[in-house]
Amino acid sequence: VTGSGERGGEGQGSSPMPAAATSPKRLVPSAEEDLSKRLPAGRKVQRLRKKAEDKTKHKQPALEEEEYTKAEAEAKEAMIASKLAPGYFEAEFDAELEALSSLPSDPNPRYLEDRVAEKLLTLQLLNERLYSHIMDNYGDFVGGIEAVSEVEKDLQVAHVLAKNSRRSLALCSEEVKRNIRIASNAKRKRELLNLLDLLLQLRGVVAQVSELEKGLKDGRLAWTVANTMRCAEVISSLDPEIFCVHE
Repeated sequence: VTGSGERGGEGQGSSPMPAAATSPKRLVPSAEEDLSKRLPAGRKVQRLRKKAEDKTKHKQPALEEEEYTKAEAEAKEAMIASKLAPGYFEAEFDAELEALSSLPSDPNPRYLEDRVAEKLLTLQLLNERLYSHIMDNYGDFVGGIEAVSEVEKDLQVAHVLAKNSRRSLALCSEEVKRNIRIASNAKRKRELLNLLDLLLQLRGVVAQVSELEKGLKDGRLAWTVANTMRCAEVISSLDPEIFCVHE
């Protein structure tokens, strides 16, 4: 009947009502919808929890390995301390004398082989201890070498600068000496020229005096007096300490 009614409605041209119009709106989500929304959040929480567990697992082996390494190092230290004689690391300790004194009077080959193996094991442990000590301080060692290299470079630069400075000082000293010699020679030359000028003027005065004496003999008194006054002025101008004596 329903199928025939629907067909009849279709034949009459009436359109059926949509299902959404006939069903009422749900204000509260159903359990299936609520579960579908909660599943991604639950999966995210599970993933975060799994990551945290993985991190804890990774940290735990690292801590266990570190503790194992520390315990192994302590065991090696204890073994070395038990194998070595007291005071072995002191400067005055004689290892050869201690090893020979510990031997029995009549040792057999097996005893000697055991002692050799024991000493070799002790040597290996000491080498490992020394190697670990070196590696622990390797960064400081490399830094010290780099610092020494930098100091060496600075010393080389300072040495070159000192050599250049000494060379420059030597050149400056030679230049100063040469300038002093030049100045001394120039001063001496100037003094000699002044003395030469004075001597030339004195020679002229001596010649003038002879002329005055000749004029006095000839009776030219006025001319002689005038030239005598002129000669006195010239002599006074030469040097303040030089003066004429009137007779």
